[in-house]
Amino acid sequence: IAEALIYLGLLYQDQEEYKQAIKYTLNAKKVLESITNKNKVSYYQATYNAILINIGYFYFKNNQLDSALVYEQNAFELGVKIHNEEYMGNILLNMGLIQEKINNKALAITYYRMSLRKSEAIGDYTTLTNTYLDIANFYNLTNQPDSSIFFYKNALKTAKTALYTKGTLAASTNLASLY
Repeated sequence: IAEALIYLGLLYQDQEEYKQAIKYTLNAKKVLESITNKNKVSYYQATYNAILINIGYFYFKNNQLDSALVYEQNAFELGVKIHNEEYMGNILLNMGLIQEKINNKALAITYYRMSLRKSEAIGDYTTLTNTYLDIANFYNLTNQPDSSIFFYKNALKTAKTALYTKGTLAASTNLASLY
C-alpha cells in the first residue's frame, strides 16, 4: 500500500500537481509508520528515507520551503544513520535547491558540490546530471556564462552516458540558448 501511494505521489509530481503529490506521499509515510512488524528493517528504512526525500522535494516545488528543508534534513539524518549512500546525492541536491531559492547562494553551491561528489562516487548518473544542470542554471542566473557552459556540457556528457533523455534534452536546450 505504501509503495502504491509513493507511485501515485510520483505520478502527480510528473503532472506538476505538488499538493496531490504531497498528500499521497504523506499517506505513504503514515502507512509505513503504522507497520509494527518491521522484519525487513533495511528495506523499511530505505523506503522511509525515499519518502522523506520525495516529500521534501514536493514541498520545495510547492514553494513551501520551511517544510521542504525540514524533510530534507530528516532524510539526510536518516541516510547517515542507516548508511544509505544511494540517496545522499539526491538529498544534497535538494538541499542546494532549497538554499538557492531562499537566496543562500554560498550554502547552495556547497550542497551542489557535495551532491556531485556523492553521485559520482556511486555512479548515480541521473542525479549527477541533474546536479550539473542545477549548477549550470545557478551560474547562468549569476551571470557567469563560462561556468554555466562548462556545467551544461558536463550534464550533457553524463546524460548521454546514462541514456537519460530528459537530462540530454535539458542540457542541449540550455547550451543552445547560451550560444
